Amino acid sequence: MHSEHAKSIVERSVGDMLNLIRETLELEVVFVGEFVNDQRVFRHVSQSEGMTLIEVGGGHPLDASLCWHIANGRFPPVVCNVREVVDAYELPPMYEQLGGHVGVPVRLADGRLYGSLCGFSTKACPHLQAQDVKRMEIAAQAIARLLAQAEGRDVIALDD
Repeated sequence: MHSEHAKSIVERSVGDMLNLIRETLELEVVFVGEFVNDQRVFRHVSQSEGMTLIEVGGGHPLDASLCWHIANGRFPPVVCNVREVVDAYELPPMYEQLGGHVGVPVRLADGRLYGSLCGFSTKACPHLQAQDVKRMEIAAQAIARLLAQAEGRDVIALDD
């Protein structure tokens, strides 16, 4: 039996995890986005104090989403300064305001692609590196389990 109480515990747990990632990786925004039809919808968001760059429930078309392109292998999981690669990847103009970006897919236990766990800053982040992607992948697995619990699905642990 899964109540609203269980969902609020999951919301808080995901929120705490996003805050921890944001602080550890020194990013301004970290979020979980769900891929729904042809949109990426922000489901959970952590932002630096005083920032409102994105909002829960907001989103973008998938083809304008770096997270979608990362999930499909068309954009690297970590970029220290996105504004420097806008032309190379033919990105929409809104990405000219983006500095560091890191993202990984969020896959449910049954293998389905739920969406993504991504973080970014408006300034360059030369400190981001491959090990940060690994940290994000571990967090994405934990978030996938929490999302499954919130939906009342049995959680199957996937061992690598």
